[in-house]
Amino acid sequence: MAMKQVTSTEFQNSAGRFLDEARKEPIGIQKHGRASHVLLDVEEYERLKALDNIVDDATFEKLMEESFEQHGEVYEALAK
Repeated sequence: MAMKQVTSTEFQNSAGRFLDEARKEPIGIQKHGRASHVLLDVEEYERLKALDNIVDDATFEKLMEESFEQHGEVYEALAK
């Protein structure tokens, strides 16, 4: 399902309505015919940020493991 799109002028003229609609689904806002912003419910934003943090932590751990696999001897020598 495609995200509903509105122009920035439409959003300015009916902000309250779009704020209510964004509780149910994200609203894309276009300026000069190009995607500009996405309005979404705060709970959805927080859910996405939590996923972003999980990915970042997992990526960091994976990079550390790969680094230790490649350079473990150097790390051990430096630790002595």
